[in-house]
Amino acid sequence: MDFQRILAPVDRSEPARLAARAAAELASRFGGGLHLLHIVTPQLVYAEWPELVMPPEDLTEEMLDQGRRYLGELKEELQPIAPETEIALSCEESAQRPFAAINQFALDLPATLLVIGSHGRTGLRHALLGSTAEKVVRKAPCPVLVVKSGESLEAANQRA
Repeated sequence: MDFQRILAPVDRSEPARLAARAAAELASRFGGGLHLLHIVTPQLVYAEWPELVMPPEDLTEEMLDQGRRYLGELKEELQPIAPETEIALSCEESAQRPFAAINQFALDLPATLLVIGSHGRTGLRHALLGSTAEKVVRKAPCPVLVVKSGESLEAANQRA
């Protein structure tokens, strides 16, 4: 398996952090490059009256700033690996949902391995909230390693 361009999408959750650590370990072990991707979905603020609904650019910019800070912290945490970082915008109302943005970035890179975290939800919670990781796996242009919440790095690396 080729580990030259590893992509780890991160969303500030613990499963994503675990996946980023596993991806950094694989990049270090096999001499590959690591790319961290954070997706920001601009939000709409709904007022009491529908005519006041507007996309707040200030909120989107704040979300981008928070994403940049998070990527910077994660990059420091993953030293001595020096991952590339990228932020992408997605839109829930279009086909460019987070999973689609992740797969498009993996295709454009082109990634040779995608490492993504999963909360491991089942049943009703899974049905209601869905699974970005599951949707990524279905359409990914490269192999995908899913790191489950609470899974040790050793277990994830053994599955790779």
